[in-house]
Amino acid sequence: MSRILPSTLEVVRQQLNQFLQNAAARSDDWVVLTSLLEADGSPNSGALNRIVMLLTNIQRENGRGGLPGAPLEVAVDLGFIANFPAAQYGDGLMALSLVIACLHQQPLLTPASHPGLDLDVEKVSLELLNQSPADLNHLFGMLGAKYQPAVFYRLRLLPYWAADRQGRPLPVRGGGQDPPALRR
Repeated sequence: MSRILPSTLEVVRQQLNQFLQNAAARSDDWVVLTSLLEADGSPNSGALNRIVMLLTNIQRENGRGGLPGAPLEVAVDLGFIANFPAAQYGDGLMALSLVIACLHQQPLLTPASHPGLDLDVEKVSLELLNQSPADLNHLFGMLGAKYQPAVFYRLRLLPYWAADRQGRPLPVRGGGQDPPALRR
C-alpha cells in the first residue's frame, strides 16, 4: 500500500510548521493537516487558531505516466487556510504570509533536502495557484465553509508505481545509460 501522498504532505506540513515556529514560537503546531469541518458539518476544534492544510484536488500530470514501466505522476492541489477567529485575524494573516514566504523560498523538495520524503519521490515542486473570487466561492462551498483568508498551491510530480513495483528499489540511474522510460 502506497503512503506516498500522506507522507509527502506530512513533509510539507513539517517544513511549514518549523518555518512558522522559527518566526513566532508557540506551544502547539501552527500548521495542521486536517479538514476545516467534521464529517457532520460541525467545526473541527483541532483546526481553530491554525493554518489548515488540506487537499482540494488530485489530477494526472502529463508526463511519462503512459509509458510502460513508468509511474503514474499526479499533481495535488493544496489549500492553506488561516482558520483564526476575528480577534486573531491579524495573526492568521501573519501566519498565511509566512506560509507564502516559506514555499517561495523552498518550492522544490527532494530526498536530499527533505529526508522524510518517500524514496520513490525524485522531486516535487510547489507552485502558487491563482484563484479568482468565483473559484474561491466554489471551493469554500465545496468545503462547506465560509470564506477565510487562504492561499492555494499545486504539488507536482508524485509518482505512483504499479502494484508490483511498490517497495522495490529504483534502478540505478546515471552515465546516460538509463532506459528510455526512466529518462526525464
